Amino acid sequence: MTLERHFQDDLAPRVTIVAVAIGCFFALLAVRLFYLQIVQREVYASFAGSRGIRTERIRPERGMVIDRSGRHLMWNNASFAIVAVPQYLGDAAMVSHSVASLLEIDTAQIAQRLKRHAQQPRYRSIPLVFPASHDAIARLLAWQTPWHRADAVYDLRGVTVEKTYTREYRDGTLAPHLLGYVKEIDAAELERSAAQYPGQYVRGDDIGATGIEGAWDPVLRGTPGYRERLVDARGYEITSPPWFSLHTEQAMPGATLQLAIDLPLQEAAHRALGEQHGAVVAIEPKTGAILAMVSHPGFDLARLQQEDRQAYWRTLTSDVTKPLYHRAVLGTYPPGSIYKMVVAMAALSEGVVTPQERVTCRGALHYGGRSFRCWRRGGHGAVDLRHAIAGSCDVFFYTMGLRLGPDRLAKYARRFGLGLPTGIDLPHESSGLIPTTAWKERVRHEPWQGGETLSIAIGQGYDTITPIQAAVMVSAIANGGHRVVPYIVERAVTARAVSPINGWRVVRQHLPLLRPAYVQQIHEGLIDVVNAPYGTARRLVALKRKIAGKTGTAQVVSLLRAQGIRSHHDHAWFVAYAPYDDPKIAVAVLVEHGGSGSRTASPIAGAVIAAYLEGQP
Repeated sequence: MTLERHFQDDLAPRVTIVAVAIGCFFALLAVRLFYLQIVQREVYASFAGSRGIRTERIRPERGMVIDRSGRHLMWNNASFAIVAVPQYLGDAAMVSHSVASLLEIDTAQIAQRLKRHAQQPRYRSIPLVFPASHDAIARLLAWQTPWHRADAVYDLRGVTVEKTYTREYRDGTLAPHLLGYVKEIDAAELERSAAQYPGQYVRGDDIGATGIEGAWDPVLRGTPGYRERLVDARGYEITSPPWFSLHTEQAMPGATLQLAIDLPLQEAAHRALGEQHGAVVAIEPKTGAILAMVSHPGFDLARLQQEDRQAYWRTLTSDVTKPLYHRAVLGTYPPGSIYKMVVAMAALSEGVVTPQERVTCRGALHYGGRSFRCWRRGGHGAVDLRHAIAGSCDVFFYTMGLRLGPDRLAKYARRFGLGLPTGIDLPHESSGLIPTTAWKERVRHEPWQGGETLSIAIGQGYDTITPIQAAVMVSAIANGGHRVVPYIVERAVTARAVSPINGWRVVRQHLPLLRPAYVQQIHEGLIDVVNAPYGTARRLVALKRKIAGKTGTAQVVSLLRAQGIRSHHDHAWFVAYAPYDDPKIAVAVLVEHGGSGSRTASPIAGAVIAAYLEGQP
């Protein structure tokens, strides 16, 4: 009995605590119900009837691009887009017809854009007209009457105006391949970006497609924000009650990229190449900084922002001259005689020639029952390495090619960076081709022929390189034997910090390449190319700029060339650096079907070098 009484005395306080807790819970519940049903009655009644909260994504301002001195190459202007929000749309076909009729554009174009974004969240806006002119916006707002009214002419439910940005350029034709352009992200890119940058890209976003815009899109695009708006059933914004707060998170603009490009030099290179098809690359030979990069034919980036951009795009894609093709990093061409620097380095390094040895050139080398001619019909006579480089003697380099063989030639070509991507911070770089015996057996299923060795020894045959590779190659001689990794972007500047570019791209490096004594031998030959009486680029002496260089003429189709068909003329090469006693700039010039490198390409390089050194001590 006593035990039972003790048990009851111990249980009573616990029951009391539980009862009080339950009472407090129901009291809080009652207070909350009172707040929702009485105090907030008007707010939630309006939502249940004809109001809702729309969350709008705020597009960030894309980062700007400036040159090494801070001059703007690409920036943004605020503009407006006419968009549709699917969750507030009425009949999609009727809306498409209404927008097209009102703005005098193609109905199918509007319907296609609505259909393309059908799988995205219904609260996310779909761009219908971008950029929208002031006249188009004024028409839209003037006719945006409630659809249920008897006098409503157009069904514009869910159609509204959003602020956005358009790209502006100092000159849209100056560096279109280098800067690149943006486009609307497609399904494949969205899937790829979702894996690499989760949550950062959605349907309807712009994404960099080419050039700097493409390679640096994650840095340039910024971080989107959002804002909430109170809207009625038709999607029109209404004033929110004073006791109701809407949330906003500001978008963070993208970083401004400062390039290594020198704007006045870019303009000079653009003028020097003119209307000729080809590419010009100017580089700091000691650092790898790209000072100028031109590819022609080109296009106008500004036109891709205008209302006729679709017609302009069709013109570009159907043009047989391939104006969208970035020849500086994508174009692959036989290197011609500029490849003789590689052969000279291989011959010295492998000990198959000494600087003093002379080879007699009588205008041709007879091998395998054929005559392999030198470009100088009468021959060069007895020449050593230095004279062979300066006079570009084919017979001398035929002889070195036979002594070395294709595999040892390929070994040194790769030390110069040929046949490999240079690592430049631009998308879709070509590797070119440096052949070996194993390559021919694997790809062509044929054994290597001795005559093919003679062809590649003067930069013909299977050898192909890009203009950016040519610039890296000549830089290795200019800087004493190091292969640099070329780069475009110097730093990223944000509102918070100025960031160096490690971690966003390949770390810049100087790769030990060649023995300085052998580099010096080639260096002296390149000086003579311009400055000796027998040099192939003697005309550049008039510039008085201490230029060293190498001409190259790459054969295309000899039969059609003989018939005078320009599209089959030789390609013209010239690579150079200056001043040769302390190089500040190296240049590679390729003129498609330009004929002689000394006549066509060397004046372009000379003009670029003179423009850069003008005013420098």
